[in-house]
Amino acid sequence: MRYHYDRFAQETLANELLDLVIDSFDDEEKTDSLDRRYREAYKLFGRLVHLLAPALKDPSFAEEQEWRLIWLPDSMQDVPKCRVSRSMLVPYHLHSLTPDGAKMPIRAVVVGPTPHPRLAVEATRTLLGSFQLYSATVDASKIPYRTW
Repeated sequence: MRYHYDRFAQETLANELLDLVIDSFDDEEKTDSLDRRYREAYKLFGRLVHLLAPALKDPSFAEEQEWRLIWLPDSMQDVPKCRVSRSMLVPYHLHSLTPDGAKMPIRAVVVGPTPHPRLAVEATRTLLGSFQLYSATVDASKIPYRTW
């Protein structure tokens, strides 16, 4: 999913989501109770807002031009794996983004803010090399690292 950094585009997406929910409320069987129609519209909103929220990002991050793979709990059939973070286990799922054996079409990577940018850039180059992606450029973000 592509991020939307522009406030107008974000408001447009949010309004489209609300229009869908309102239209679903209006399209419900008029013989259904008003309470049922409200509950169904609320459930639809709950399902759709999970798709909208990850697409919105503050305009100050527009330089990133980030895309994100969105995972909804109901969309995965396999059991998650776990990795260790600083303070807890983090569940994750493995995904193939290309057909078997195909290389990712990665041309450039910008390593996010980190206290050790040179090391992070070198580690990223090593990772890309392990997938034979030697032509991709790797640069450190110009955004300063903050520990807050």
